[in-house]
Amino acid sequence: MNPTQYMYLGPNRPFGLPLVTRAIFRGAPEYTFPQLAALFARHKELRSLFVPVADLATSRMLLATPGTALHKAYAAIKAASDKARKQ
Repeated sequence: MNPTQYMYLGPNRPFGLPLVTRAIFRGAPEYTFPQLAALFARHKELRSLFVPVADLATSRMLLATPGTALHKAYAAIKAASDKARKQ
């Protein structure tokens, strides 16, 4: 069985991780990239920025629409990541 593929739609290099927008993961991101597990625990919004490739068109539309959960998650992670870098 093929694992689900996920694409990351968040800001580049969140919290200094080598993670870029449109990176594709085969299987759950927390298993493919174990460093994410701790960040998911601290920043719940981060997990929502990994979307199944099958849902990519809808997710991109939601990301571009102010007020949606995905748009808010992107903004929250960007702000938290920028703040962490300045400290």
